[in-house]
Amino acid sequence: MRGLLEIPVTMREENHPRALAPTAPEAQWQRAARRVGRLQRIQLLSLVTIGVVVVLSSIATGLIFAASARQQEAREHERAALVSIRDGVRDEQVEITRRLLDGEAPFTAELVLRLAALAGEVSSVATAPGIDGESKAERQARLKVIEVVDIFSAELSATPDPEALGSTLTSDYGQGLLDEFFQAFDAWVVANGEAVAAFRSRQRDVIATSGLAASALILMLTVTGLLIWLRVERARERVFASARTESRRFDSMVSNASDVMIVVGESGIVDYCSPSVKRLLDWSPKDVVNRPLRALVHPDDAHKLRVASGEQLSANEVSEAIDLRLLHRDESWMHAETLVTNLARDEAVKGFVLNCRDVTDRKEVEAQLAHQAFHDPLTGLPNRVLFEDRLAHALDLQESHRSPIAVLVLDLDDFKTINDSMGHHIGDELLNIVGERLLRSIRPGDTPARLGGDEYAVVLESLAGPAAARVIATRIAETLRKPLSLAGKEVVITASLGIALAPRHGTDPETLLRHADIAMYEAKARRGVEVLTFDPEMEIALEERMGLSVDLNRAVDAGDQFRIVYQPIVDLYTEKITGLEALLRWQHPTAGEILPDKFVPLAEQTGLIVPIGELVLEEACRAGAAWNSGVGPDDRLTISVNVSPRQLEDLSFVDAVSHALWESRLPAECLLLEVTESAVMGDVEQAIEQLGRVKRLGVRVAIDDFGTGYSSLSQLGRLPVDMVKIDKTFIDALSGGTADADIIGVIVQLGAVLGLQTVAEGIEVVEQVSDLQQLECRLGQGFFFATPMAVEEITRLLADQNGASVEELLADASDEVDR
Repeated sequence: MRGLLEIPVTMREENHPRALAPTAPEAQWQRAARRVGRLQRIQLLSLVTIGVVVVLSSIATGLIFAASARQQEAREHERAALVSIRDGVRDEQVEITRRLLDGEAPFTAELVLRLAALAGEVSSVATAPGIDGESKAERQARLKVIEVVDIFSAELSATPDPEALGSTLTSDYGQGLLDEFFQAFDAWVVANGEAVAAFRSRQRDVIATSGLAASALILMLTVTGLLIWLRVERARERVFASARTESRRFDSMVSNASDVMIVVGESGIVDYCSPSVKRLLDWSPKDVVNRPLRALVHPDDAHKLRVASGEQLSANEVSEAIDLRLLHRDESWMHAETLVTNLARDEAVKGFVLNCRDVTDRKEVEAQLAHQAFHDPLTGLPNRVLFEDRLAHALDLQESHRSPIAVLVLDLDDFKTINDSMGHHIGDELLNIVGERLLRSIRPGDTPARLGGDEYAVVLESLAGPAAARVIATRIAETLRKPLSLAGKEVVITASLGIALAPRHGTDPETLLRHADIAMYEAKARRGVEVLTFDPEMEIALEERMGLSVDLNRAVDAGDQFRIVYQPIVDLYTEKITGLEALLRWQHPTAGEILPDKFVPLAEQTGLIVPIGELVLEEACRAGAAWNSGVGPDDRLTISVNVSPRQLEDLSFVDAVSHALWESRLPAECLLLEVTESAVMGDVEQAIEQLGRVKRLGVRVAIDDFGTGYSSLSQLGRLPVDMVKIDKTFIDALSGGTADADIIGVIVQLGAVLGLQTVAEGIEVVEQVSDLQQLECRLGQGFFFATPMAVEEITRLLADQNGASVEELLADASDEVDR
C-alpha cells in the first residue's frame, strides 16, 4: 500500500468525494436497512405461519364435516334397513295370518322356511355390532327383539312339522309371541328414528359450531396478521426516521464542528474535507479535495503521517494523537492534534480518516511555559538551569577542541539602594537594561544568563587565551558604566565581575561558578576594582563570611537581634486584610539592619536557619493568636511563615510546628507555611511526606514564588498544598503584553482546577490590581497596599478594619508577644 503523501497516477472513481460524503450517515442507513430486513423477515414468517394455520384449520373443518356426513349416512342406512325388515316381517305376518284364518291352504313347509329366513335376517341385524352413538332406548329395544327372535327360532327348531307349527302359531301363545315380536321391533324402529333425529340435530350443531370456530379463527388470524403488518410498518418507519434524524444530525455536526475531518485515499489524495476547514484554515473544501495531502502538511511533519498510516495498516483502530502543522491560506501554520484512523476496508470510506483539532493557542502557551522554565521571566535571558546545561555542554566539547573556556559572574553594586529608594519596578527596569547591555557586550556564540537578583553570568567559549576573557569582562563593565535614565534621573551603575577559567580553575560547572563567584565577591570587596580573575588565595575571603556566621550564631543565642515585620495579604475585590506574612529582619549590632537575602543563605549553609525558623514560627503564632482572639471563624487572619529547604529537611520540623501551635493556642487552620519551589523540588518525595505530616496537623501549605522554578508544574497535582503564590516577576510583566496575562490566567485556572487559592505577590500599581481582578485572582500583596510593618502598626490597621479598640488589640498583641 502506498503512503498517504505519495502522488497518485490516476484517481479511482470509487474514491470520488461524492461517493464518500459523510460516512457516518451511510453507516446509519446500512444499520437501518439491516434492522428493516429483520423486521420484514419477521413479518413474512408471521404471515406464513398465519396462512399455514388457516389451511390446517380448513382441512380440520373439512375432515369434521366428512366424518359427520359418513356417520349420518350410516345411521340413515341402518334406519332404512330396520324399516324394510319390519315392513317385510309385518307383510309375512299378515299373509300367514290371512291364510290360516281363511283356510286357503295348510301351513306348509314353504311358510316355515320363509318364517325361518325372516327370523334369521332379524337376528343377524339385531346381533350385529352396534353403530357408534346407539342410544339406551335403541339398545333395550334391540335386546328385546333378540330375545323374541331367539324364542321364535327355538319354536321353529323344536316343531319341524308345518301343521304343528301352524297350530302353534295360530294359537294364543303363537299370536302373543308374534305380537310381542312386532311390539319390540316397532319400539326398536321408533327408538332408532329418534336416535337418528337426535344425531342429525347434534351433527347440525357440531357443523355450525365448527364453522363458527373456523370463521372466528380465520378472522382472529387475519386481524393478528394485519396488526403484525401494521406494527412492522410502523417499526420500519421509526427505523428510517431515526436513520434520517441521525443523518441530519451528523451533517449538522460535521458542518459546525470545530475540528476538521479529512478523508484520504490510499493513494494520498484528499477525497473529502469537512466545511470547518474554511473556518480554521480559510480554505474551502473544494480547494482541498482532489489534491495531495502533502500540500497541506508542513514538510518537517510529513514523516509523522507516514509513520501513523503505517501503524494503521494492520488494525482498524485510532492511532495516538500526532502533532501536525497544516497550511493556512495566509501561509501561516496551524498546529493540529490529529487522530488517524484506517478505514481502508470500509466500503463507504476506502481510505484514512484524519480528525484535526486546532491546538495553536495551547502550543503557544506551552512554548511560553517551556521558555519560562529555562529563561528568566524579567530579562528573557537563560536562567541558572539553562546556563549550567550550556556550561556543561561547553566543557564536554572542550575535551576535543582544547580551547579555553571562561565563566564570568557579575553582580551590580549598590543595587539594593536603587531598589529600595526608587521602587522595585525601577529596579526591574534596571535589571532589564543590564541584560540588554550584557548582550551587546559579548560575542554571538557566548551564553549570558541571569542567575537571580542582580547576579548575571556568561559562558565564554573558544577563547584565544586567558587574556581574552578579561578583555570581554572589561568591555562589559565599561558598557554597564555608561549613564542611563531611571525615573527621570540620570544614574550610573557599576558592577563587580569575577572570572574563572577552565580547566585551570575547575572542570565542572559547579566549581567554575563557585570560583567565579568568589572572584566577584573579592572584586566587590575591593572598592574600585571591577574585574578579577579567580586566585586560590581569594578563598581566604571566606573567613569574613565565617565571621558573619559567628555573628549570626551569637544573634541566635541572644535572641534579641531579630525582629519580625508583617505584610498584609488582602482581598483584591474588597481590600480587606485576610492574612499577614511574617518577614524576618536582623538588626546587627554593628552592621545595622541586614535583610534576609544576605544572611538567610548563610544560615542555610550553617544550619542556623532551623533555630531561626523556630523563633519566627513561635513569635508569628503568638501574634496571630492575639489578633484572632475574639474573632469569629469567618474573620480569622491567616499567618504566613516562610519555611526554608533546610527546615523542611529537618526531622523535628513537624514537632516544632506542633509545639508553636500548642503554646500559642493559634488554630491550626490559621497557620500557612510558605515553601519555595526549590525547596519542594529538591527532593519531591521527602517534601511530599514532610508536608503531608504538616497537613495532618491542620496547617495549610503554600508554594511561594511560583513560576520561577522549572519542574514544579508537573508535580503540583501531587503536592499537598492549599495555595499558590504567583511570583512578582509575572505581576510586574502584566503591562508588558497579553502573553504574561495568559500565563497568570493559566496558573489561576490551574489552581481552581486543583482546588488551590492563588495570591499575587509584589503588586505596586492600581493597574495590576485591575488586571488581576479580570484574571479572577482573588488575593494579593505588595507595596500598593502596605509595606512590611511592625506588630503595633498592623494592630492599628486591623483595628481600623474591624472597628475594634486599638488599645485593647495593642494590649492583647503585646501580652502575646511578651509571653
